[in-house]
Amino acid sequence: MAALASTGGLYALADRSDAGHVEAVRALEATGGALVVLAPVLTETVRLATRLLGREAGIRLLDAALAGELVFQPLDRRDLLLARDLLEEHQGLSLTGALVVASAKRLGLESVLCLEPDLRRAAKERGLCPIPPEG
Repeated sequence: MAALASTGGLYALADRSDAGHVEAVRALEATGGALVVLAPVLTETVRLATRLLGREAGIRLLDAALAGELVFQPLDRRDLLLARDLLEEHQGLSLTGALVVASAKRLGLESVLCLEPDLRRAAKERGLCPIPPEG
């Protein structure tokens, strides 16, 4: 089954020195499915990887989306509407995080690859399974 990636989850996969890298890799392998990314997640992660790991790391993420290794999913107006509600409910949640939860619900995905505590909480409250599981 596919999982929708957050910025923190996708970055952890890209950065082998990230504290969540090993867990993120294991969690993704356990799903046996594809990794879905939204435009804001890809944009944030490429920017973060470029800043912290160098230009080539950012380009590799973009290339992975272009090659179909990451399933690129566009946003929908329904995602924006639910994201707005989520932002009112969860003060620490970012707009990108809210869009991840909203899009996962619309797409019928059960899992969200995320490491961000506020996003994990919001995902659980909406019936999603944050991966990796809390250890």
